[in-house]
Amino acid sequence: AEEPVVSVPGVAYVFAVAPDGALKKTMRLAADPAAPYGVAPTALGVALASQQGSVSLWSFSPGGGLSIRWRRELGERVTSVAWGGGETVFVATWRGRLVALSAGEGRIQWTTEIGGRAEAPAVVDGRDVYVATKAKTLLRLDALTGSVRWTVDLPGLALHPPVLLGEKPRLVVCGTWDGR
Repeated sequence: AEEPVVSVPGVAYVFAVAPDGALKKTMRLAADPAAPYGVAPTALGVALASQQGSVSLWSFSPGGGLSIRWRRELGERVTSVAWGGGETVFVATWRGRLVALSAGEGRIQWTTEIGGRAEAPAVVDGRDVYVATKAKTLLRLDALTGSVRWTVDLPGLALHPPVLLGEKPRLVVCGTWDGR
């Protein structure tokens, strides 16, 4: 809350809040303008996709501002980044892969073929990761191994992240481009 991050296509801005409540831009981070969900800000920092095919993780410094923790070259462009501040950053690529990166050092934990582009970020729920693709599928993966637990066909292209509702049973809702 002390250093809000605002993301617009192609850039993430970091602001400092003055004692009088005014905002002052402190940093500009270049992001991939073709990845609408290429920036994942949290209270701990920011995960960011570049136009060159890398993902970086930035941490808030105790004295203010952001400092880079790591950068990982993936060799392909990214369509979305998901990070809730936990131990794993999930990255979807243009070639239809979901990649899990260690938030600590950026090491690749696993890679799974998801059969299409996921322009919306993956959603994590405990040991489950849900990802919707433009190939009209919704997948549930194991967050630790990347193995696919199930796949469901959707009636249309998914452009937004799935939403989880309820406790038991858990309902996964995914809106599609055609309004379903």
